Amino acid sequence: MADANGLRKVRPAVVVTPTADISAGRPVRLVAITTRLPSPLPSDHVLLPWHRQGRVRSGLRRKCAAVAETITRYSREVWPRVILSHCLLEEGSDRAAAEKALLEILEFDPGNAGARHNLHVLRGRSPGVTCRRLDTAFITSV
Repeated sequence: MADANGLRKVRPAVVVTPTADISAGRPVRLVAITTRLPSPLPSDHVLLPWHRQGRVRSGLRRKCAAVAETITRYSREVWPRVILSHCLLEEGSDRAAAEKALLEILEFDPGNAGARHNLHVLRGRSPGVTCRRLDTAFITSV
């Protein structure tokens, strides 16, 4: 996968193609993960869970972020918003942004059961409690 400078390299990514849609010979949608974390962190970067020994669901061993700029490139598609909402829910520090992402999913896809569920869970939880629902997203290297 190419980075912002066009350099192609192996990097971790979040697979956002639903498992049921993955098959040989068909493209898979990804959101890049970066360890380059500018300060302050841009609004299109979402910090991901990590642990030095990889003892988190993501398996990531360094501080890193998913780069959500793909929403701009695919402005009329649901999948970038789904992964953004998953990242925001997992991180747990920006409830308003997570709710906005979930509401945008429902604007594009009113029947999206995952977004409805996550919005219900998000609105029912007290501040500081994170949601743990990443059924269609997982970490891989590409």
